[in-house]
Amino acid sequence: PNQRRQEAKLQKATEVPPIAGLPVAIVDQPNQRRESAAVSAAVGHKERKYTILSVDDDEANQAVIMGVLEPNGFKVVECMNGLDALSYLRGCKRLPDLILLDYMMPQMSGIDVTEKIRETHTQLQLPIIMVSAKSSAHNITAGLETGCNDYITKPIDCKELLARIATQLQMKELVAAELNKSADAKLLRTLFPHDTLQQLLCGSVIQPTEHHNITVLCAAIVDFDALEDEAEPQEVMSTLHQLFSAFDVLCDKFAGLKVQGDRDVFTVVLNADGRSTIHPEHGVQLAEQMLQHCHRLHFPSAPSNRLQVRIGLDSGPASSGILGARSPRPCFLGAAMTTAMRLASCGFAMNVHMSDRCVAKIDNRWELSAVKGGSLQEVTYVLTDWDRIQPKSPQSSNAPRRKADPEPQARHELP
Repeated sequence: PNQRRQEAKLQKATEVPPIAGLPVAIVDQPNQRRESAAVSAAVGHKERKYTILSVDDDEANQAVIMGVLEPNGFKVVECMNGLDALSYLRGCKRLPDLILLDYMMPQMSGIDVTEKIRETHTQLQLPIIMVSAKSSAHNITAGLETGCNDYITKPIDCKELLARIATQLQMKELVAAELNKSADAKLLRTLFPHDTLQQLLCGSVIQPTEHHNITVLCAAIVDFDALEDEAEPQEVMSTLHQLFSAFDVLCDKFAGLKVQGDRDVFTVVLNADGRSTIHPEHGVQLAEQMLQHCHRLHFPSAPSNRLQVRIGLDSGPASSGILGARSPRPCFLGAAMTTAMRLASCGFAMNVHMSDRCVAKIDNRWELSAVKGGSLQEVTYVLTDWDRIQPKSPQSSNAPRRKADPEPQARHELP
């Protein structure tokens, strides 16, 4: 019986011309198939079925909305009041693409429902079109100021309804596409040097780029193979994720370019675009903050418990390019890369090990000691105040540092 009553109301609504007092009126019903094709073209979809949440306490209104939208390829979800609509939004696995919201409803008005929705979802995430018989400027302004994307008055022409829905969906998709494009561009800038990225985007043949003065930071986990044997694989993966995620944030803070390395090595290039003059100092600051974070990580199931890294820093020339065609990845070659890796592989755990070229370019905030030994043939330097993992204050800038002790026995020896 309810279905017959709804069908009768729908038939009556389609036959009576639009006059004041009808909740919704459909005009030009015979042209509805042509409208369906137009809407599909406007929102750029042929296969995807958009979901519209219709919120109205009047069954006749719901039946008419269903009769307009379903033939045009939309999936319609009905809620008979605002509380049901909010409950549906909290529990649904995927948000509807758009909401048609009645202005006047019992329990919660359309204005109240909009205010609650806007607490958690923006106008870009979840467009709302307010539907109302109230056409005064005051009511329209109230709806738009509350957070509705659009406002349509009853009686409604089906062409107008479909056009307004198509406009909101198209705007939503265009904004989403721009945001994705922006996110992709940001990601690319973190993966490739500026000149190489421009060649890549233009489809040009990638030529090697010469970098006359960069700083390379290489952080290597100490005894990673032993940790891998001692700890559970899930624990190792989780800890590495925490470590490298924190390193990613710090890398972005100092405008560093991450270079793909081994699973236990994190390599960063500073001044790849050639614009910085203090990149060696940024390298030391980045290294210190990395060590600070490492002190907060550990492996509960491993006997050694602590996670330790060795950090190597060098400044100098290098060349960059692209390896691979289907999955291109950046590659840096040169003395700075090689030296930073060597310093990270044979330096002291939980310390910053710097080359003479890097030390010559930093200021006097840090106390350093000369180091000789191991596989390194030249004199290098380590931080002597590394227990604090903080740069010295400007008042301590006169502390002796930088120059190697001429007496070999006074130097720190590497194993």
